[in-house]
Amino acid sequence: MTVVDGKTSSSVDSAAALLRLKHGVRDPLGTLRGWNKTVSCCEWEGVDCSSQQGRVIGLHLQSLTLPSSDLLILTIQMLSHLRQLHVSRSQFAEPLSSNLSLPGCDLEVLDLSNNILRGSFPTELNLELHSSLEVLDASYNSFTGELPKFHANLKHLDFSSNMFTKTSSNICPTDSKVRNLLLPNNRLTGPLLDSLVNCRRLQLLDVSFNELTGGIPDQLCNSLPKLQHLHAWGNGLQGSIPSTLGNCVDLITILLSHNNLNGSIPTQLSGLHKLWWLSLSSNYLTGEIPSSFGELDNLVCLQLTNNSLEGEIPKEMDGSKSLYVMELASNSFSGKLPGRIGRNSPLIIQLSYNQLSGEIPEEIGLMRSLLILDVAHNNLSGRIPEVLGNLEGMQVLDLSENALHGSIPASLSQLTFLFLFNVSYNNLSGRIPQRGQFFTFTGGSFEGNPELCGLPLPTKCFAADPPVLTNIAHPISDDGIQDILVAALVSGTIAFVICCALSFYCHSKYTCKLSQTSSYV
Repeated sequence: MTVVDGKTSSSVDSAAALLRLKHGVRDPLGTLRGWNKTVSCCEWEGVDCSSQQGRVIGLHLQSLTLPSSDLLILTIQMLSHLRQLHVSRSQFAEPLSSNLSLPGCDLEVLDLSNNILRGSFPTELNLELHSSLEVLDASYNSFTGELPKFHANLKHLDFSSNMFTKTSSNICPTDSKVRNLLLPNNRLTGPLLDSLVNCRRLQLLDVSFNELTGGIPDQLCNSLPKLQHLHAWGNGLQGSIPSTLGNCVDLITILLSHNNLNGSIPTQLSGLHKLWWLSLSSNYLTGEIPSSFGELDNLVCLQLTNNSLEGEIPKEMDGSKSLYVMELASNSFSGKLPGRIGRNSPLIIQLSYNQLSGEIPEEIGLMRSLLILDVAHNNLSGRIPEVLGNLEGMQVLDLSENALHGSIPASLSQLTFLFLFNVSYNNLSGRIPQRGQFFTFTGGSFEGNPELCGLPLPTKCFAADPPVLTNIAHPISDDGIQDILVAALVSGTIAFVICCALSFYCHSKYTCKLSQTSSYV
C-alpha cells in the first residue's frame, strides 16, 4: 500500500466511509483493529491506495462477517476510485441484495468467493455491461440456474464449486478476452464444449466434475487456438479423442480421466511438445501407447490407468527427459518390465494389474528418486533384486500376486521411509528380515508364501533344506485386500499431489498475474 503526505478531501471521505463499514461488521480476527483517525487510511490493513494521489483503489475484507450487502454497497459508492474488492470468506448467507448494482463504479477485480451466496447470480450486477471488470471470482458459493453472461473485456472468470446447471449456446461474447474459464464442480450438463466458439483467447478451461456429455469437438483447436490447459475430467464425455487435438500446440495439461472416451490414443498428441501432464485414466481406451510418446520431452505425468490398453510399454519412453510419474495400472500391457523409464529417475511407477512377465530388472536399483514401485498382479518371475535396497526414498513397494521366488533381500530393511510393503502370494521362502521397517508390517504383507517364516507370520524358522517351489493360488485374505486398497489410495494420492505440484506454475501464472494489485492515479 502507498501512503501520501497530507489529507485530501477524498481521503477524508474515504476514511469516514471505511470507519462506518468497520462499525457495521464483525471482525473475529481483528483485521480492522488498526483502522482509526490517527493515521491515514492508506496505512490501514487491507486498504490499497494509488501511488500519487492517495486514492483508495483496493479493499481486502476477507474473513469478516458482513451481515448484509447494503452497508458494503454504500461504502463502495463512496469510494469512486475503487478498482479491487475482495470479500471472500465473509459469511454472506442471504441472497445478494437488489442494491448490488454498482453505478459509476469501475471495479476491475471482484472477489466474492467462499461465501454462502445462493440463488441465481444477481442480474443487477450487469456483468454484460461492466466493461471495466477483468477478474470475477465467485467460486465456492451456492449459485444456481444458468451461468450469467459477461462482458467481452472480462479476462478471468471463476465459478468453481457452485450449483449452476446450464449455460447459453455461446458462453463467451463476441471478441471475448477471457483467458481463464473455471467452472469445475457444478451441475452443468450437455455438450458444453460445443459452446466455446467465441472464446478464442482462452488459455485455461476447467469444466471438471460436472455432468457433461457429448464428444470433444473436432474443431476445438480451431475455436481455442491459444488453449494451454484442458481440464474436463469427471464427466460423461463420449466418443474418441480427436486427432485434431494435436493442433492445440500450446497445450500443457490435458486432464480427461473418468469419462466414457473410447478408441485409441491419437499419435498426433506426440506433437504437443509443451505437454506436461496427460491424464486419460478410467475411460474405455484401446490399442497401444504410441511409440512416438517418447518425443514428448516435457511430459512429467502420464496417467493411463484403468483402460483396455495393450501391447508393450514403448522402449522409446526411455528417452523422455522429464517423466516422473507413470501410471499404467489395470490395463493389458504385456512384455517385460522396463529397466529404464525416462532419462532421469522417476518418482512413481504404477504398473499393477497387467500381464507383464520376466524378471525385475536390476537397473531399477539405479532409480534413486523412486518413491513408489507397484507391479502387483502381473506374471513376474525370478528373485527380488538386492539392489532395490539402494532406493533410499522408497515409500511403497508392492510386488504381490506374481511368481517371484527366493528370499526377501535383507537390504530392504535399510529402506527407512518404507511404510507399505507387500510381497504376498508369490513363491518366496526363507526368513523375513527382522530389522527396520519390517517390524511395522502385518502378516498380510507376506501371506500366500508358505515357505516364508518369522514374524509377523506364525511360522517359526528352522534350519532345513531349501524348500521346493510351488505355485500359490490362494484367495486373498482380508489383510491382503486392505493392503491393496491402501496401496492404491496412497499411490493415487501421491501421484496426484506430485502432478499438481509440478504443474502448479503453469496453472497459476495467469490467475496470479491477473489478481495482482495495480497502482492507479
